[in-house]
Amino acid sequence: MDPLNPSIPPTTRRLPAILASALALLLALLGCAVASGQTSGATTTPGASTPTATSAPTSGPAVHQVSLTVTPTTPYTSRFSVSCPQGEIALGGGWDMPQSARVVAAQITSATTWSVSLAPPQPINGGATAQTSSQAIPQASATNAVYVECLSGAPGAVVTQRGATDNLAPTPADTFNDNLGGSVSLCNAGETLVGGGFDLGNSLANIELEGSWPRSDAAPIAVPVWVFSLRNYDAVARPITRFAECLSGVAISASYPRQTGAFIFTGQIGSATVSCPAGGSLAGGGFQYRMHSPGPSHVGSLFSLNATSAGWQTLVLMLSGYGLYALTPLAAAVCLTFATP
Repeated sequence: MDPLNPSIPPTTRRLPAILASALALLLALLGCAVASGQTSGATTTPGASTPTATSAPTSGPAVHQVSLTVTPTTPYTSRFSVSCPQGEIALGGGWDMPQSARVVAAQITSATTWSVSLAPPQPINGGATAQTSSQAIPQASATNAVYVECLSGAPGAVVTQRGATDNLAPTPADTFNDNLGGSVSLCNAGETLVGGGFDLGNSLANIELEGSWPRSDAAPIAVPVWVFSLRNYDAVARPITRFAECLSGVAISASYPRQTGAFIFTGQIGSATVSCPAGGSLAGGGFQYRMHSPGPSHVGSLFSLNATSAGWQTLVLMLSGYGLYALTPLAAAVCLTFATP
């Protein structure tokens, strides 16, 4: 009994103090939980919003997408980057830019980070710009987004970015869009192809990337490859660098389904979306667009490429064409199936 108040047991008299201590501890724990719930590791620019991530499972290998939306504070912002949360690795990524954007580089820039670079309209052979004033690079009011596909729950996994540089000769003006040919990048034995990237070099170079996508049926090559199709409008050869993103250290299999969208005409926007088969995890993808006629100027602007609830999606604006000739967009996904422990 409490000697100061024998009618109240000691335990009961200590109850308010115990409750106060418990409440203080609960508030401290809640504060820590709020702080640790923020997505970390994103590279931002002035005006950038907080990165947002789809939820990742608590155990086992899985892929989820992290996005960063940025409103530039200057008329022209050249580079945007987004990173995976701590303990995860980047497999590849995409972007969502205004329709006029010229994406000149998209690649992994660290183990966790995907970066996308833009270039402003540039003169063609000292004459007219590659894009009209209505298709100029967006100003500060425009919103841009970059996406990175992140692998979680695989502590031994490593992504190696394997690059190669080509000297791209000028493309004859009468070359048909579907006859450009292309270059391929591939992984080493024991690695799985999970993504592709590119760097078109000097932003003054007038290069159009018309395809960057995975294929497992590119004969006579018997392994999956990342295919690039480019056109050089300049009068001199230009160096371009292409990348294959290669995953090792985790037991998986991969497939690369693709889907062609409906054709479009000059000034129209086309789309294509492809989903993974049952049991597959969407881990990124690529695109292609084709127009079955010669192209004297930029054919299209691939302004959006990312994972959506429906699958891997590509959006392209057809910039130029002849009469009734049409452009056909294509989306190709990277789908991973993780081995059951």
